[in-house]
Amino acid sequence: MSLDNIEHGTLRKQYDDPRIHFALVCASMSCARLRNEPYTAARLDAQLDA
Repeated sequence: MSLDNIEHGTLRKQYDDPRIHFALVCASMSCARLRNEPYTAARLDAQLDA
């Protein structure tokens, strides 16, 4: 099981939200900077929009 399989085979099918890629995978220099806080259920939409 790879991160790609989890992302595309499970999470994106279930949630149908392209922001999941950023939240899970983006950590390379070419991606936007990651948040300096954990994602939380109560604030997830606002955190992913930001």
